[in-house]
Amino acid sequence: MTVRNRKSRAVRHISETATIPLELSQRFFASCKPQGYIRLISDDVLFEQGDIGECFYYVISGQVQLSYIRHDGTELIIDILGPGALCGEGPAFDGSPHFARAVALNDAVVAELQIEDLQREWSDNPEIGAMLLHLLSRQHRGFVNRLVQSSGYSVEERVRQLLWSTTAPFPDSPVPGWRSCAYFSHSQIAKLTGATRVSVTRALGRMNGTGKIQVGQRFICVHEDLLIP
Repeated sequence: MTVRNRKSRAVRHISETATIPLELSQRFFASCKPQGYIRLISDDVLFEQGDIGECFYYVISGQVQLSYIRHDGTELIIDILGPGALCGEGPAFDGSPHFARAVALNDAVVAELQIEDLQREWSDNPEIGAMLLHLLSRQHRGFVNRLVQSSGYSVEERVRQLLWSTTAPFPDSPVPGWRSCAYFSHSQIAKLTGATRVSVTRALGRMNGTGKIQVGQRFICVHEDLLIP
């Protein structure tokens, strides 16, 4: 297996990853034979919108942002993927171009998976195909849920759902109840929730005031009480 760095392109500027059953995702990955691993740093491009891809990717660590670039050059953030998420599977299966660009938000490692290798594996072990379908359906469900939320819920509720969906328990946390959350800028949260940056800032301020979240310069921590509106 190879490990290589992907050089940044001139780009300036997470699945609902909590909706992905991480244990199942890890079991799926353990059944695969990656073609190689790619190390990314912030703003490295994994694949470009319109590229043809023969493989897809499993996020091992870090965050990868999927975004659609409109004809006028504006960017629509589709998803931010964390550990356990898959991306680029569409072109790998049907040969169509990537509908979005994938860019690392921070240091990340992804595994490169080949469809041909995977098909050979699941011919011997059909459970691999079942796990893949399960994982992809959960990711797509999370995407649809965000679309529904963006049209019907308050800004604070949309932000609350987004933050909770991207949390993970603190390992050996001395303070019970707190979970780490993937860091998003206010602009990213606004794009992911269909809100304005100002309304997101106000919503975060209100939640911070209730003690349900802690907002730092480069982090957001979420308390389990955030589940209670």
